[in-house]
Amino acid sequence: MTAPEILSAIPTPFTAAGELDLPAFRENLDRLVGSVDGVFVAGTTGEFPALEDTERLVLIDAALAVFGPNRVVAHVGAASTRQAAGLLRSAITLGATRCAAITPYFLAASTAGVATYYRQLKDIAGERALYAYVFPEVAGTDVHPEDLGALVDAGIDGIKVSGLASTRVREYLATAPEGFALWSGNDADLPAVLAAGGRGTVSGVSAVCPRPWAAYRDAETAGDAAARDDAQRRIATLVPLLGPSIAALKLGLDHLGLTGGSVRMSIDTPAADRAEQIRSAIDSAA
Repeated sequence: MTAPEILSAIPTPFTAAGELDLPAFRENLDRLVGSVDGVFVAGTTGEFPALEDTERLVLIDAALAVFGPNRVVAHVGAASTRQAAGLLRSAITLGATRCAAITPYFLAASTAGVATYYRQLKDIAGERALYAYVFPEVAGTDVHPEDLGALVDAGIDGIKVSGLASTRVREYLATAPEGFALWSGNDADLPAVLAAGGRGTVSGVSAVCPRPWAAYRDAETAGDAAARDDAQRRIATLVPLLGPSIAALKLGLDHLGLTGGSVRMSIDTPAADRAEQIRSAIDSAA
């Protein structure tokens, strides 16, 4: 059986002054390298809209140094094709061979506009992998399953779906060519994703507590249903508490003695009672 791919959507730690905390980021990478299959860098969980382009590239470079090019998905998406193309060229120069780009965002793009965006990026990526990233609630741009063919024709090699799009896994895969790669950003939905023929998950919570996802992957590969179900129960406990909030993920890292750090975006810190639930869930399920 093919093992599901667990990619941790790693948060970006900032100092109290709001500066990039690169040593903390490297420490968090080092801690994940033996557990998960790779990292998704400078994505939504990484607060990419609040990062300068140079900072995104510093993070990508650091991840490549720890995980290597086959285990890093560098997120280069931007509101404009020009900015995304510049980030993609620079990421390739750093050695990235797997890149993802969220759909154009803020101003909603048509299917034709999204396809043009990915076609131009794929022309730059060449033989390197380029994945679309669909998150309608964040981007304001959606790609419905019946429109996936336009993106496939544009040359994308796979898709990561989050939010509303993650509820359409079966529909996307039903319209995709054989072997098309799909990862869900719904951390707790691995059973359904794999049953539909998906590749795996891009999980923010696994960046804090990687062991349940690693255990699920290993149990799935070994055909150990009991171990798989036990891992899924641990995942189902963690995700509702940590999953919706970058601030919660950072609180979890701090609780583990790592550095979550501050947030740059306007994200509320978990209330005291919720923070205690998060700490307790991490202690029980991590």
